[in-house]
Amino acid sequence: MITFLLSYLLAYLIGSLPSGFLIARWRGIKNIQEYGSGNIGATNVARTLGIKYFFVVFFLDAGKAWLFLKVLENFHVGEWERMLAAVVLLVGNGFPIFLRFRGGKGIATSFGILLATNPILLFYVCIPWIITFLITKTVGIASVGALVSAPIISFIILQDTFSITMLILFIAGWGVVKHRSNIMNYFSNR
Repeated sequence: MITFLLSYLLAYLIGSLPSGFLIARWRGIKNIQEYGSGNIGATNVARTLGIKYFFVVFFLDAGKAWLFLKVLENFHVGEWERMLAAVVLLVGNGFPIFLRFRGGKGIATSFGILLATNPILLFYVCIPWIITFLITKTVGIASVGALVSAPIISFIILQDTFSITMLILFIAGWGVVKHRSNIMNYFSNR
């Protein structure tokens, strides 16, 4: 029991590591939350520092989630416990203790979680992402399109386990809630 609680605490702390904030600070920006959209994620860092930093931040956020879940898997932690740890990683990313609970939207972290739990799903959700991006020309809306399609693909096409499908449903809901301002802005500007 204590081991599981420690793994969830560690998941939260790892999720809380603000890659975008730290990379921006390293590049001379004291607080990335005062620039662009105010987000600490890869897209806002790229807007502020340049496109190469998108890939750096995305890789770090996705990589920490993937690596943590793979470590749990190698220690033979059960599927339900790993899925709960994935949820805690995402919560840590969105509400990091190190930034007064003002974090990212979780797209890169979700990518790392999916890469660790269901890499085939990533291939499938690229299709709705590309289609939505070609229509809207907006990364945030394309990400929401991909996330909304993910539980449907997981349940109907891939026939994932119940715990994986529930995790993906949570990730989709999280993504929609975190991108609600993007969604409202997109539709109000049409």
